[in-house]
Amino acid sequence: MSSPTADLADSGNERLLRRLAWWLGLGGLVPFVGHAVAAWWMPAPLNQLAVSSQVLYAALILSFLGALHWGMALNGTGRLGGPSLVGRLVWSVLPACYGLFVAQLVYRHALVALAAGLLAAYLVDWMIYRQSPGLAWFLNLCCC
Repeated sequence: MSSPTADLADSGNERLLRRLAWWLGLGGLVPFVGHAVAAWWMPAPLNQLAVSSQVLYAALILSFLGALHWGMALNGTGRLGGPSLVGRLVWSVLPACYGLFVAQLVYRHALVALAAGLLAAYLVDWMIYRQSPGLAWFLNLCCC
């Protein structure tokens, strides 16, 4: 039995799948922007709620970015120009652990640490996906 993704690619709709992934990725930026605007414009103490939510959302996204590597390893694509399957699995849990730890810090430190974590996740993705012609399009999602 094939996966829905394979069915889309096989039926010539890979472009549609990529476009959908791009729009969903772009939609994932809405909370980042919304939280920043809310933190700027909301009166205290409500602005702290927006900052707290931003920290949690960034940690969640960092966890998601790591989980993509878990999925790639389980799907058997861990060797595509990148680390071994073991390396892919190990990397896949690090962003979640890091995000959980830094989300507990004072907000201003947590935001900086999470931004650094998101940058690190992008750099790891860049090193892996740029070497994989079939997956290089994925980097465009990171750079909208």
